[in-house]
Amino acid sequence: MGAKRWTPLIVGVSVAGAFWVVGGSLLLASWRSGVAAERARDAPICAHSDMFSGADCQATVAGELTKFTSSEMDVTVDGRSISSGVTISGQLPRTSPALPVKVTIYQGRMIHIEGETNLSVDTDAAPGTRSGNYRNFGICFMVFGASAGVYSAVKTVQDRDGQVQDVPWPGHDD
Repeated sequence: MGAKRWTPLIVGVSVAGAFWVVGGSLLLASWRSGVAAERARDAPICAHSDMFSGADCQATVAGELTKFTSSEMDVTVDGRSISSGVTISGQLPRTSPALPVKVTIYQGRMIHIEGETNLSVDTDAAPGTRSGNYRNFGICFMVFGASAGVYSAVKTVQDRDGQVQDVPWPGHDD
């Protein structure tokens, strides 16, 4: 009877703990992603020879957007074709003929493009791209974990009170 009384609390705290671990991990990922985005913003300007070397620098150069789908884009910069994954929904601009764009390159990878037609896209390689998603899901996991913990505590108290009321008082014949 004793262990059964605590089962809702044990299960609830275990579930809450698991959700808090996942939520905390997502919040940590959000923070790390934000730090990486700051590093990219504050990176020194690349020399032209270092632009594609992977050095910790950034450059914004002119290019042409040659292919643009909901999952990938191709840009030509200085005669070199660069591809990057993107995650986009909605109507996409036509790329035929090629659209002139400004390309931001960080650590040798394309992280952002801007065009004259209100086109502004962060690629999947951009630091901080998913920071908001990590933060929002992390908060949801933390709230759900707290709710599970509170629910299990209330359920345990309700079950305990129900069991106490069913036990007759010693010396009374009810």
